[in-house]
Amino acid sequence: MADSESAGLLKGRSVRDARDQAYGTSARSKPTPASAFETVDWEFGAERDRLLREAMMKSRQMRHRSRSKWRRILAEMLNAGQGWFVFLVVGFFTGLLAGMIQVAREWAFDIKFGYCSEGGFWNSRKECCRISKDEDSCWQWRTWAETLQGIPGSGKRDNGYGLDYVFYMCWATLLGVWAAWLVRTFAPFASGSGIPEIKTILGGFVMKGYLGGRTLVIKSVALVLAIASGMSVGLEAAYVHIACCVANVSARMFSKYAYSEVKKRELLSGAAAAGISVAFGAPVGGVLFSLEMLSSYFPPKTIWRS
Repeated sequence: MADSESAGLLKGRSVRDARDQAYGTSARSKPTPASAFETVDWEFGAERDRLLREAMMKSRQMRHRSRSKWRRILAEMLNAGQGWFVFLVVGFFTGLLAGMIQVAREWAFDIKFGYCSEGGFWNSRKECCRISKDEDSCWQWRTWAETLQGIPGSGKRDNGYGLDYVFYMCWATLLGVWAAWLVRTFAPFASGSGIPEIKTILGGFVMKGYLGGRTLVIKSVALVLAIASGMSVGLEAAYVHIACCVANVSARMFSKYAYSEVKKRELLSGAAAAGISVAFGAPVGGVLFSLEMLSSYFPPKTIWRS
């Protein structure tokens, strides 16, 4: 395989043709992605990556003769920094989603008790009563019983216990049923914690659709609804699943990770660490958790990138 690749380069063929020949694919087609319910061949994947690096290095050496020094340095920096950039993108969007989920679940949890009558109904009780001394003297917050009875907001919960209880039960039931319906109808893979399946994927098993974009959206929305309904649902495992979905979707935009299952699992290992980090606010703890508990393939470079 290496001889055929080198021969193709010496004959003036492009690095893409040499790469496709080394990968066992047609010169006019992209590398074939792994099918569902297959396992990753770690040795073959590592050999493919090694041959690809050698082919790209030889091709760069041929092209660098006609390039300036600064263009050569820039090209090498872009190629070397692609891995760091992908990890940065995954970490940024994982933290952004975690912040949005945090804000949304606080509002959805408080909506069972009442709403903010001043400053926007989308504000949670904490945000609505920010200018008050305490929540008991917050007139901006009105309970559902006060709204139905036409009583101004007082911040206290001593008026209309019966109506407040009925509204609480109705909102909790509605949010829980809505979360279950979304998962059952649109993304069955979003159910459960996701940790056993992610450990299986990191171990080399291919599961198509489990880390897709639809699963990412439905998991995020259903997580907010389930926690707001009062269910005994934790954030830690769900954040790991969401972070791995972000990594899988981001990997499709970079050829270095889109067609290499071995490289993709390096990115998923870092994403799992990011999920634990945003759940506990402990970046180093997230890396150690992914290293010890989840991933079976964790190179040293992945530790630093994570």
